Amino acid sequence: AAGETLAVRLDRGELSVDDALQIARQIAEALETAHEHGIIHRDLKPANVMLSAEGKVRVLDFGLAKAWEPADSSPDLTRSPTLTAQMTGAGVLLGTAAYMSPEQARGRPVDRRADVWAFGCILHEMLSGRRLFVGDTVSDVLASVLTSEIDVDAVPPETPPSVRRLLRRSLQRDPARRLRDLGDAILELDEYEVELPRAKAATGGSAAKYIGWVAAMVALIVAIALAWHMSRAPVHREIVYTEIAPPAGAEFAFHGDRGSPPVIAPDGSAVVFGAVVPGEPVTLWLRSLRTGETSQLPGTEGGFAPFWSPDSRSIAFFDFSSLKRLDVGGGATLTLCTARIARGGVWTPEGKIIFAPEYNTGLSRVSATGGEPTPLTTLLENRHTSHRWPVLLPDGRHLVYLAISHDTGDARENEVRVVATDGTGDRRIVSSSANGAVAADHLFFMRDQALMAQPLNAQRDGITGEPRIVARDVFHDANTWRSVFTVGGDLLLYQSSAAGLNAQLTLIDRDGQELGTVGDDDIYTDLAVSPDGRHLAVCAGSPPDIWIIEIETGLRTRLTFETNATAPLWSPDGREIYYRQWDADHPSRIMVKSASGAGEARAVLDDPELLFMPADVTADGRYLILDEVYYVSGADVWFMDLVNNTQPMKVIDRPENQTIPDVSPDGRWIAYSSGEAGALTVYIEPFEPESAAGGTSRRAGRWQVSDSSGVLPRWDSDGETLVFLSFEGRLMEVEVEVVGDGLRIGPSRIIGQTSAASSQRSIDLIPGTDQIVVINPAAQTQTPLTTVIGLRRLLAETKR
Repeated sequence: AAGETLAVRLDRGELSVDDALQIARQIAEALETAHEHGIIHRDLKPANVMLSAEGKVRVLDFGLAKAWEPADSSPDLTRSPTLTAQMTGAGVLLGTAAYMSPEQARGRPVDRRADVWAFGCILHEMLSGRRLFVGDTVSDVLASVLTSEIDVDAVPPETPPSVRRLLRRSLQRDPARRLRDLGDAILELDEYEVELPRAKAATGGSAAKYIGWVAAMVALIVAIALAWHMSRAPVHREIVYTEIAPPAGAEFAFHGDRGSPPVIAPDGSAVVFGAVVPGEPVTLWLRSLRTGETSQLPGTEGGFAPFWSPDSRSIAFFDFSSLKRLDVGGGATLTLCTARIARGGVWTPEGKIIFAPEYNTGLSRVSATGGEPTPLTTLLENRHTSHRWPVLLPDGRHLVYLAISHDTGDARENEVRVVATDGTGDRRIVSSSANGAVAADHLFFMRDQALMAQPLNAQRDGITGEPRIVARDVFHDANTWRSVFTVGGDLLLYQSSAAGLNAQLTLIDRDGQELGTVGDDDIYTDLAVSPDGRHLAVCAGSPPDIWIIEIETGLRTRLTFETNATAPLWSPDGREIYYRQWDADHPSRIMVKSASGAGEARAVLDDPELLFMPADVTADGRYLILDEVYYVSGADVWFMDLVNNTQPMKVIDRPENQTIPDVSPDGRWIAYSSGEAGALTVYIEPFEPESAAGGTSRRAGRWQVSDSSGVLPRWDSDGETLVFLSFEGRLMEVEVEVVGDGLRIGPSRIIGQTSAASSQRSIDLIPGTDQIVVINPAAQTQTPLTTVIGLRRLLAETKR
């Protein structure tokens, strides 16, 4: 509900004693719940306390450290600055100066008692209407924190003795003498409810004195009962909602092929997730849920889709060539086996890893120490094209995973299935649009943009009872069928759908400098530059259609209206656009339409047994190069003779997948990516369609272009340079020289870093210039993670 921060409320003056203590109690409950999960706030201040119109209190920004405000900003020390670890190095100072505990001010280790101190500062301010520690500069405020006299009695006369006692115990500079637990603060605040009638009766006769004595006894009994109750298993009185921001100077990397949404450690101590510092590769980061500290994990450059070992000491992850593992406490990264465009994994208590090695396979199993993987699940013919995003169940002997079909594109036909870790008992348990998760004996899954929870008994009847919504508008990445949420113990983390998948069309020169953007942000997946360099054909929207964008003005014109139109390709004269159009009845049709939008589109190829995307057209307009869609089988490079209207024929036929080809401007060479070296790598071969049609080959040879990973090769208009993208997000350039019937490949050069998706046609060159167009995620896609502490209570409340 709408409301205001406590800082805004305090700007209007002190609160009544009743209002102040009601707010204080809810703050204490929120902090106690967080402390029970090992989470210390360290930055508690009125600006981080939200008051709703209904009187509910919400504590925000647990464990965050924000940057200094600019030098010319207002010196309001109640709201900023927070001193960050990145700025101070050794002797770290964390917390906002006016509410910083003495041990924080001295750069010493802190525990939950730092939050107790800040709580005391806020309680005093609510009652007195003034801040305890003030000064003209941060240094002055810190000096006041360390040395100024603390006047606990500067509160209204009607403040109960128990609250005055709570203030004294909370504001002890020596942590050893300070109140140790905010559960005790709740007891003191509860005693206030009993003290009111006792205080009112204190001035009466003997009857009044008797009543006061009874009230005191009741207070004592209540306090003892509450103390006994709190000594039992933790009771989560509140559902605490907080936010986790990206690491300082970085952005979350949750979406697309390089996506690494957060994953909670089995013991609830930490979260691992992906983030990227602009200009650097995506890496994995570790956030402690006990201290709030965030650190980059060395050896995870280019890594994605991490998951934890059962003992919470190690993680496994992928890097587009292999499955790897790393001990989070330190050590070398170990390669376990081959895995390319992988789709998640789990680590079983028996020391096995079950994972999806490709985006078009069933699940496989391999030892956590490495070895040769063996199949675990089998794709159901005419029903599934991928098994992905496995999650281990609490019994350690079963897992759930998502089974999807690329062919229909209908998320309602996707299934969450359960299977034993030995591969037996594979069965469907619920339909879902995205990955599942398991916690608190519930299965969590997505329907549309709502996160649902349903009781789960995987060994017996699967799910039981009715599904309940636990969060709305959770972000769903339709490109990978994965939603950004994770559960563990009593915690839920998710990203709001406000994050979006919006991207921007960025212009980059050959020195890696950004020159600006083209048009508005949208959900872009494929692009192609017109032969004259003036227009872009892009795949945009959800479901996608083809649009034409003028590069200079950003003016957009819609070309297709059938929906599910992808992979645009210009004819050599720039008059027509080839594209793929698909639906349940026509899984792959190659269409062509006038680039002006006039007239109807016509089918160039419509065969349900042949799944292709248009990849290139030779400069003479004769041959259409086809990129085989390989959801089930491997992919090869094909072509059609448009002049003689021939059926598709293979021009490159190898055991591994060959994908996203591009023909040189002179029509003699074809560049493509192949997976035979482990990671997809760029190669060049002679392009001889006559030989593929049964003629005699005049040339032979094959040249490897990229030293390691490489996709999306694009020839420059001079035919002497090839640009491609590495899986680490680096734009690369290499010179290609024709020597007789062969080639000389120069050393590759890094142009710059990008977040462009490697599984889409996300880069192209503008002819006659040094400019490259790249599809990059838009800046506004970076929204904080919402953290919910008290998942079990949330489930209980939604059940009611």
